[in-house]
Amino acid sequence: MAIILVQNEKTATGDFDHYEDVTGKTYQYPNKYKGIILPGELFIYYRGLRKRDGTRRKAVEYFGYGIVESVSKNEELSQVNKSGWIWDCILSDYQEFETPVIAKKDGEGIFEKITNNRWGNVRRIPKDVALSIISNGSKKYSHLKKVNPPELLVENKINHFKNNINDDNELNVFSKRAKLIGDLGESYVYNFLKNKRVKNLRWLANENIKPGWDIEFLDEHNSLKCIEVKSTTKKYFSSIQITKNEWDAAKRKGKDYELWLLTEVESATPKVSIIQDFKSCVPENYILDPLIYRLKRSS
Repeated sequence: MAIILVQNEKTATGDFDHYEDVTGKTYQYPNKYKGIILPGELFIYYRGLRKRDGTRRKAVEYFGYGIVESVSKNEELSQVNKSGWIWDCILSDYQEFETPVIAKKDGEGIFEKITNNRWGNVRRIPKDVALSIISNGSKKYSHLKKVNPPELLVENKINHFKNNINDDNELNVFSKRAKLIGDLGESYVYNFLKNKRVKNLRWLANENIKPGWDIEFLDEHNSLKCIEVKSTTKKYFSSIQITKNEWDAAKRKGKDYELWLLTEVESATPKVSIIQDFKSCVPENYILDPLIYRLKRSS
C-alpha cells in the first residue's frame, strides 16, 4: 500500500495549521496516524482548496511523491499537546509533479473513491492507484498511463545476472527508491498476466497481503502459481534479496513458486526472466547468503 499525506496550507477549522511541515523533508502528524505512516512507504501529497493567503485553488490536487524514510515521536510537543502524542517523519526522494494532478471532477474522486469526510485525512491507497496518480503527474512515468502498458519482453534463459558489477544499491531493503521500483515491477507483471487472461489473478501485495509472494493465479491445470517479483532499473542484477518469508514460501510451494526478474523497469520496454521452481534452482545455480540476523536476548 501507499500513503496519501495531506498538506493543506490552511484548514477549515485551523486545528492543524500549527504543524511545522517542510515540503518533501518533514511531516508532523497526530497519534491517530501512527499505524498508517510507516518507514519505507511510498507517499503522495494531497492538498485542498484553501491557500495560506486566503485565496482558493481551482481544484483539490495531488502535487508530488516520495518515500517515508523514518518516524519518531516528538517528545517536546507530545508533553504539551493535550489531545495526544505528536509524531515527526523524515521524507526523502521527493519529486514535485510537473503539473499538479486534479483529484476530483464534478465532486467525485478521479483516482480515489472515498467519502467526502475522508479527503482531509491521511490514508492508505492501493499501489495501482498510487502509480496511476504518479503517471499523470510525472513525465518520467507517463508511459504507465497507456491502457495497454508495454508488453514485457520475456526471456526464457536466466541472463539477467552479472557477477562482476557493483552491487545494485536500489535493491537493498533499506534503499529509499526500492519501494517505488518494486511497485513498478509488480504492476508490469500484473498487467502482463491480466492481458493473458489467466484465471483467478490477484495482486496480493496491492491488497497488503504478504504470504511470501506478490502475485498469484491459476494455471491451465488449476494449480496455484505464486510469483515473487524482483525489479531493477538497470540492465542486470548483481544479486537479489530474498526475505525469510519468501524463502519459506518457495520451499513450501516448490515448483509452483516462480521468481520473475525485471530489468530496466523504469523504461518503456522492461524485460523479464523467469526462474521456475526457484527452490530447486538454488543449490545448483545460485548461492543464498544470509545478510541480516535478528538479535534477541535468550530466555
